[in-house]
Amino acid sequence: KKASKRSKKQKTYPELTDAQVHQLREAFELFDTTSSGEIEKRELPFAMGAAGWKPEKQKIREILDTVETENDRVAFDVYVELMTPTMKEQDENDTHRVAFSMYDVDNKGYIDAEDLARVAKDLGDNDDGDLSEFNEMIKEAGTNGRVNYEEFFKIMQFTEDTPL
Repeated sequence: KKASKRSKKQKTYPELTDAQVHQLREAFELFDTTSSGEIEKRELPFAMGAAGWKPEKQKIREILDTVETENDRVAFDVYVELMTPTMKEQDENDTHRVAFSMYDVDNKGYIDAEDLARVAKDLGDNDDGDLSEFNEMIKEAGTNGRVNYEEFFKIMQFTEDTPL
C-alpha cells in the first residue's frame, strides 16, 4: 500500500525554471484532455501557442516534420524539449526589458546620456554630474543620441557574447 501512495517523481528540466516548467505543463494539459501525458501531434502548435510562442506557419511545418512520434502522439518531455530554446529566449528578453525599464523610468521608449548618468549616480558613481562619458557611450552605440529597446537588446546580446 505504501508504494501506491508514493507520488510519481517528476522529471526535472535543468535549463528551465520551475515557473517555466509549470507554464509549459499548464499549456500542455489544456490539450492533454485524457491526462495521458501525451497530445496529438496536430495539437502541438496550439500547445506551443498556449505557452506564449507564436511561430510562423513555415516554422510550425518544420517542427511537425522533425518531431518523431509514436502513434502520432507527442509526450510532454518532447514538448518541453521543443519549447526549451523558446522559453530561455523569452526569459532573456524579459530580463532585458526589465533592465531597459530601469534606465527608461519615464517610459520615453529610449535611453539617453541623462538616463545613464542617473542610474550611475543611483549606484554611487558619477557624483560630479558630468555627462561627457555617457554621451560617448551613447555615441559608441551608433545611435542618434538615444538608444531604443531594440538597440539596447543588441548591445546586451553583444556584451553577453563577448568574453571578458
